[in-house]
Amino acid sequence: MKYETSKSLILIVLVLFSLVLTWNLWTYQPNFNTLDSSNYVAEVTFSEKQEINKIIRPDFVLVHLNNQHYGTTNSVELDALIKDISQWSFYDVKNFSNEFHNIKELMHGNGNVEIVFPGDVPIDLYRNVLKFEDKNIPSFNFERIIIKVEGSEKDNGTVYFVSADKKQVYMSHVTPAIINEFSKNFFMSAWQYPSYFPFEATEKRTVFIPEGGREMMEYKYLPFILNSEAFKDALFNNPSFVQKSTIPNGEEFTDVSSKMTVNDDSNMLVYVNPTAEENYTGNSYDLLKRSIDYINEHGGWTDPY
Repeated sequence: MKYETSKSLILIVLVLFSLVLTWNLWTYQPNFNTLDSSNYVAEVTFSEKQEINKIIRPDFVLVHLNNQHYGTTNSVELDALIKDISQWSFYDVKNFSNEFHNIKELMHGNGNVEIVFPGDVPIDLYRNVLKFEDKNIPSFNFERIIIKVEGSEKDNGTVYFVSADKKQVYMSHVTPAIINEFSKNFFMSAWQYPSYFPFEATEKRTVFIPEGGREMMEYKYLPFILNSEAFKDALFNNPSFVQKSTIPNGEEFTDVSSKMTVNDDSNMLVYVNPTAEENYTGNSYDLLKRSIDYINEHGGWTDPY
């Protein structure tokens, strides 16, 4: 009996010991020190990231009212105008290029508001600024938005997207009530803006020139020198492999495939990556989108581009 009792006691002890080990395994938490986040490499940024509406903006608006022409290049007023238009709902977008044989008359016609951009804008990119009711709209580029404020009854609520160089016209619509409100708030008070006169530069191109003298603002500024080392960290894939050397009037940074040159006299920076695609055949939307995303990665909008 003593032998059997001893076996039972040993077995009980082993079972209890096994339970204790199992419990410790289940509940064990290693006592690791918290990692200091400052050991990580911080994201390199020079300025804030920018939205599409802050980058792709018109630089001129013309109002053709009572056979007179009024316009402004004031960025604050242009931003307010685009902010207003971005609340509109556009619908029924169609290619209307074959219907217009005189695009100049459409753009500069009496009763129109002409919003001019500095270059061709892909509608696929700018639809992040404007609101379209249709999910699928044609892909096209435009350099002007023409708002038909006055005209025939059938044109009420009509907005055109025009590319004069490509001779493309796309027509869309908004509700007539929106145009009526726009006419009261903006169009009918356009006489407050500076007046312009048309100059026929070529048979196909009309340039609008301010009438009379213009008072120009004089600005004084101090340059802000950006750190070239920060640009090295932002632009090169592996900054630790970059070699820095001193050259006349500046610095040069190189790795196996790229080079960045900083000119201290002109405060210019040039970055070249010869291994990048040379024959890029993508559309203008892809090119602009990739460029904006690339600069946004390091907050590279150091000026009002």
